Amino acid sequence: MKVLFLSLTVGVGHNMVAKVISDQLNENGVETKIIKMFDDFKFENWVFTKLNFKLGKIFPKTYTAVYNSMRKKDKGYSKHTIKKPANFLLKEINDFKPDVIVCTHVIGQLFVDEYKKMFEVTPKVYFIITDYEVPPCIKPFGVNDYIILPNEAFMQPLFKKGYTTDNLLPYGIPINSKFNIKLNKAELLNEFGLQKDKLTILIMTGGAGIGKTHKIIKSLLKEKDDFQLIIVNGRNVKSFDKIEKLKSTTNKHVLNIGFTKDVDKLMQISDVLVSKTGGLTVNEALNKSLVICSDAFLQEPEQSNFNFFKSYGAILEYRKIKDIYYVIKKANLEQIRKNMQTLQKSNALIDITNHILNN
Repeated sequence: MKVLFLSLTVGVGHNMVAKVISDQLNENGVETKIIKMFDDFKFENWVFTKLNFKLGKIFPKTYTAVYNSMRKKDKGYSKHTIKKPANFLLKEINDFKPDVIVCTHVIGQLFVDEYKKMFEVTPKVYFIITDYEVPPCIKPFGVNDYIILPNEAFMQPLFKKGYTTDNLLPYGIPINSKFNIKLNKAELLNEFGLQKDKLTILIMTGGAGIGKTHKIIKSLLKEKDDFQLIIVNGRNVKSFDKIEKLKSTTNKHVLNIGFTKDVDKLMQISDVLVSKTGGLTVNEALNKSLVICSDAFLQEPEQSNFNFFKSYGAILEYRKIKDIYYVIKKANLEQIRKNMQTLQKSNALIDITNHILNN
């Protein structure tokens, strides 16, 4: 069996979804290939990886308004979007001859719809929704054989496109299986040099920028209450250095980390995560029953993720940075964790893999 993934480098989420499923299929003897559709095309790649995020940061309200308009009209990506890489993608598909194509971004199924007549094989097509929304431009049944949904709540709009309960699969958003493993919290606290029985706040603001991250930490360090902070900077050296300087101004325990592969461990030992609400991040926290505290005003599709969790009482929100600790302090964290558990889809990766293998 051969499975080919059509992904897109818009942040890391779409590629990570492709990778975790690919790895799981490999363990079951399946040959896989991941194609990042625009990575070899300089201008198009810049548009999606750089310009897209810059516009979102500089003009967040306009960006969100445009995205919402696309979603309302169910339009936005035209066939011209995939014209440049079309010959490259056709060659990859016809050389590999997959039994299954998995699209982790809507543009993947747009390509399939436009060029499937030129395929030398007739693969089954899966489309995976990686946020808590129904994104714009989902093609009707017949282009996609199956759609993987984050939750049953998103099935209804797709019935109008010819899908049924047989091909709408609300398995959840697949993430690395290590986030399903419950680790020993006491041992991990000791491993990271943190104290037991003390509120632990994990900060992972991702693309929020150095300025905002710095303001969040400064605000928390001003609080009189005793708690400990973990900050994950990724590969942002400037952010790491600025926070190192802040550490000297406080008696609070601050664990400042650069890039790490131990996010699952850090989530296990934390009580609250201050973060943006990307699809993968919220699911990693969800599987760890880690309460998220998020800005109430976000760009799409993070806003949709936030709104969905808020509707179930499964997230904390702040409107001003100075209010973050107050929001955390007054919250019933145990109740929020219970609300989160009703949304967990811990078996998403296994369920998706099994469906591909058996259908």
